[in-house]
Amino acid sequence: MHIDDNPLNVRLDNLRVGTQAENMADMAQKGRGHTASRFKATEIATIVRQHKMGVSINQLARATGRSRKAIRALLSRIALRDSQESAQGLLGFTGSITPA
Repeated sequence: MHIDDNPLNVRLDNLRVGTQAENMADMAQKGRGHTASRFKATEIATIVRQHKMGVSINQLARATGRSRKAIRALLSRIALRDSQESAQGLLGFTGSITPA
């Protein structure tokens, strides 16, 4: 397990022995990985608003402590959702696409 959470830092003094379960627990405790990638609604609103005002993904990542990849994925999901909602509105579709 990487003590400083940097997988590129493979110095022996930065490594410790641990099981997969211990590594996953450490990851969750430190807020890393998929368990930490869930954004709160208020955080999403702030990120989207700031990005629309011209704040870069790099700046958003630094400000929120999230990775650029996580910010980029969030913004992509929001853009996809918005485009789908726009398309449904143009087509006059208001129902569910899930069969009953």
